[in-house]
Amino acid sequence: MTATVTNDESVPGNVTVPFTREGETVTTRTVSVGPNERTTVSATVELTETGQRRVGAGDQSASVFVESASQTNAPGFGAPAAVAAIGGALAWRRLRSSR
Repeated sequence: MTATVTNDESVPGNVTVPFTREGETVTTRTVSVGPNERTTVSATVELTETGQRRVGAGDQSASVFVESASQTNAPGFGAPAAVAAIGGALAWRRLRSSR
């Protein structure tokens, strides 16, 4: 999850953002924000049960539906490698078609 923190004051400040699952804080992140600036802060909130779940950051929350909560430690591509492979293939295709 990612949250955007805005400081509308004229002095720098620190903000601690709670990240929640089903209304319970699972982790917090503290971030420094300069005067009249904004920054993002992120944390991973695991959802291990299927069905409708509520997650949040700070005073904002959202409902998400977890279709499959299976976890595996098996080696393999995984989502990041798959996205990188697709991006690489598209870039290669674009390069070849421009020649």
